[in-house]
Amino acid sequence: MAKEKILIVEDDPVIRGILTHNLQSWFSVSIAENGDQGFNKAIKEKPDLIISDVMMPVMDGIELKNKIKSNPQVHLIPFVFLTAKGREEDRLRGLMTGADDYLIKPVEPDILLKRVQMLLNRSKVYREESLEQFSNQINTVFVPEMIPEMKGFDLAWKIIPAKTGGGDLIDIIPISDDDYFIIQADVMGKGTRAKFFAYSFAGYFRGLIHAMLYFSENASPAKLLNQFSAMLDRDPFLQDTFITLFVARLSTKSNEFTYSNAGYMPGILYNHSTRQLRELSTGGGIPGFYSDEFDEESFILNIGDTLLLHSDGVNEAKNADGFMLGQDKLKAHIMRTRYYSAQDYCESIIKLVKCHISNAIQYDDISLLVLDRKK
Repeated sequence: MAKEKILIVEDDPVIRGILTHNLQSWFSVSIAENGDQGFNKAIKEKPDLIISDVMMPVMDGIELKNKIKSNPQVHLIPFVFLTAKGREEDRLRGLMTGADDYLIKPVEPDILLKRVQMLLNRSKVYREESLEQFSNQINTVFVPEMIPEMKGFDLAWKIIPAKTGGGDLIDIIPISDDDYFIIQADVMGKGTRAKFFAYSFAGYFRGLIHAMLYFSENASPAKLLNQFSAMLDRDPFLQDTFITLFVARLSTKSNEFTYSNAGYMPGILYNHSTRQLRELSTGGGIPGFYSDEFDEESFILNIGDTLLLHSDGVNEAKNADGFMLGQDKLKAHIMRTRYYSAQDYCESIIKLVKCHISNAIQYDDISLLVLDRKK
């Protein structure tokens, strides 16, 4: 594991040497002789913590702290002032600029280590809490605010993100009172990068649907995926973006369901009349990496039929022993719970996954969408 980085800004070579000696066994230490050098190194190296003297030539510690605080690249880095004994005014001035702590020279080694580690731990907790808060806020973007009223159908969905979250999203786009696009996607990757790609994708795909509908009412899932895949292939910035998705168009007037699967987990359809399950995998590979045109399939959803769309975070959920839940267990569960409502379906599958994971860590997002033709 890489050592955390400490930047020492001090014009006295003796104190610089003492601080470096006391810290270098635990941290990666960089030094600067004045505030000007310190600011340039902070911008370049992005240290985890800065320790700076107050009184220095060229640029003193107060000015350095003000420049650090006003620069968005480095303003969150913990900042510690070094002050000489009896220089109470320096300590107060330093703390008034927003410094996180101060140390009185000469610094006892054990006090130095404890104070530095305390600040680093506090900064780490703050970053993790901020990231988790951001993650939780942006997750709400990836599901519709309200479940639309679909005549003759029961609809429910759920996304449970992993701790840092990934790029799973669900979108329902009404075309008319009885015509809807249903999209479920997974941007490969974890954390904020995947989330931003997913956010960008959601906006783009919505725009693509409406653009195609403007010229023709026949905007089918396969046509959308062909257009989307061609765009990914032409854009160098997006060529490293891996996204799998399931795109469907549902008519609640004719009960026709048309879909195309672009590398996503196969949808699972329970046919009420035959009491059988079948997988919906017609489509193609990952958009941008699939040279052939996407295919699509259409069928009528009859009364009692239930469709489940799920991410790989469901069937690939692992317990503490590393065993996956698996598609067979998921299908067996669906057969046992086929008379549940759409919301009950979602809740029962989430309970199944959580029971399987138990005390293990959830490494991937869990996303579900259930569509049930009402009796």
